[in-house]
Amino acid sequence: MAKEDFILAANSGVPTNRLKPNNCHEAVLGWLLYAKFPSLQTTDFPLADGAAKAWFSLRSLVEKYGEKGKAQQLKQLTGPWIAEKIYNRGNYVRVQPPFSEDSFDAGAVLFMGVLDKPHHSMVVVNWDGTHALARGFNNAGMFGGPSSMVWDSELRDIADLNRWNAAAGQFIGVNGACNVHIIKYDEISGHIPDNLTF
Repeated sequence: MAKEDFILAANSGVPTNRLKPNNCHEAVLGWLLYAKFPSLQTTDFPLADGAAKAWFSLRSLVEKYGEKGKAQQLKQLTGPWIAEKIYNRGNYVRVQPPFSEDSFDAGAVLFMGVLDKPHHSMVVVNWDGTHALARGFNNAGMFGGPSSMVWDSELRDIADLNRWNAAAGQFIGVNGACNVHIIKYDEISGHIPDNLTF
């Protein structure tokens, strides 16, 4: 099942070779490609370097649509690109305390910051009504911990009220307060065209 594949992919990490994503948005898109297209789950593709073919497809998208950042020479899919092409094409909601059973959904994508310029993306891999455990890449700016540009092996509880300014309805990350939005897997998956032409 695709949503379960998405959760599995997020829990399994990212390649550490040349197919490694360049930012958190690319990591989420790589996991989405893995889940939506079963043919991209294979690892026997010659150019995939032992990683699932989804990561090779992600690199192709980066080459086609990526931009070079001011400080980086690497092309990457930016927050504004993923917002325009994927996140802001459908139903998403802002989440804020107090949380209810409908606040989070396992397999949903969280994106943090301004709607058209999200600065962080993660995947909810478990929601038990109290704890919303999420996986991400390059989590240092939100949670501290691993240095930048690595998959974070630690599950992060997005519903931990110690990390929220409840009055403002904002999550408090290492880099400051931000709004958090969520979009369910079925919704976001539908925003990825079958031919991967955005």
